[in-house]
Amino acid sequence: MDWLREEPFITAEDTNIFKFRCGSGVALEISRGENTSWCSRDQKLVSDSDWDSWLDTVEASGFHTRTDGICLILLERAESKWFDSMLASQLPFSREIFDKITKKLFVHSSIARVINRNTVPHCSCQFNAWGPDAPGAIAYNCRSSAAWPDDMALSATYFPDRRFTYAVVYGCPSHAVATIKSRLLDCRLNTFHPLTLPTILSDIERYRHVDMVNTYVSKLVQRVLDMGNPTQVSKSTSQSSNSELEKQLTEDSKRAADDGSVMEWLEMSHIRNELIDWQAQLRNLVQHVNDLERFRYEETIGPIAEGVFISMRDQGVRIKERLIQIINEYDAKARECSTIIDGMSFATQTEWNKIARADTKTNLKISKSTMDISRATQRDGNHMRSIALLTMTFLPGTFVATLFSMSFFDWKQQNNSMMSPYIWIYAAVTVILTVVTFAVWYYCTGNKSLIKKKNILPL
Repeated sequence: MDWLREEPFITAEDTNIFKFRCGSGVALEISRGENTSWCSRDQKLVSDSDWDSWLDTVEASGFHTRTDGICLILLERAESKWFDSMLASQLPFSREIFDKITKKLFVHSSIARVINRNTVPHCSCQFNAWGPDAPGAIAYNCRSSAAWPDDMALSATYFPDRRFTYAVVYGCPSHAVATIKSRLLDCRLNTFHPLTLPTILSDIERYRHVDMVNTYVSKLVQRVLDMGNPTQVSKSTSQSSNSELEKQLTEDSKRAADDGSVMEWLEMSHIRNELIDWQAQLRNLVQHVNDLERFRYEETIGPIAEGVFISMRDQGVRIKERLIQIINEYDAKARECSTIIDGMSFATQTEWNKIARADTKTNLKISKSTMDISRATQRDGNHMRSIALLTMTFLPGTFVATLFSMSFFDWKQQNNSMMSPYIWIYAAVTVILTVVTFAVWYYCTGNKSLIKKKNILPL
């Protein structure tokens, strides 16, 4: 429940979040001289003795009594072979130096919580953050998400009575160091707005996010095109897959490509969510600009020069416009991410539809083959029916002729005739047996075939 704490200084428990190592940083001082012109000095510090010497110099020079300026420390980012979401918490000096910096540069204790929650972007401000020790002081904390490389954090304290800012940037890459220095040293302002540093950080984050979105969009667009034209991929792979081993390798590559598509889809969804989250934090800054417009500087610091007041107001207008431009650009990038995600979903659904249509065609072919087999079976049945009918026609006669030719019967010829006068017996018995055979066959098979015809659709 650290939000219930009223102590603004960093405690030993807060310090445990940070890691201390050997490294370097840049100290930048900008303030007005006696002739109202800007004086600036930047120095690279690489050891604890350098940091001690710089802090003593700052203390001795009366820097804490000057007006209209910035005292900024840029802590260069640590190098790592693997992805580390807590690189911003690695500081290039010892714990003792960090304790001195937090006291002399008014580093608010809330920065420890902000840096520790590394996957959540954050921008906040707190009026009267230092209580009676520094009346009217405003503490700012900004932090970009560590889900991707080059995340940064900013802690700043602005004193309205002197229009002076003390700030520390954590995990600052080399290109960001150059950008921040050039923008601050090239300014031609009467004073610095409280949101100068958070707006510069927002600009740097914009470049990082835009490059990241463009990279993933290019990958996914190509993936969608490949999914929309599978025949080209299959032709190219079939020409080279002549052996079973090559075919297996082709299947493995297709499976790996599908897994890669899923991961890229998840990454794009995550990027879109991060853009929306960071956009919400920028809206907090825009709201703070509105709050500062209602801030009565005169009540805090007494009458101020008209030029300084006008410069402060104009900077607030420009900062607000710039933040709104960045927010609108994030809207466009978020829509672009949504379009790519929807396009990939559509391409996947189209691919499934193609597979379903192919399965339907295969099932139709199988049904047609089954129907042809049924027709052939029916024709064979008709042929067998004809053979059985022919057999039943000749079977009684054959049976009677065979029976009468046996030696059990004595047929004596009369009147030297070639044909026995009892030939009518053969004919009568044969006709009767034939009729009886057909009648029994029809009775046994006719009813069953009628029932089957009622339940079977015609082919």
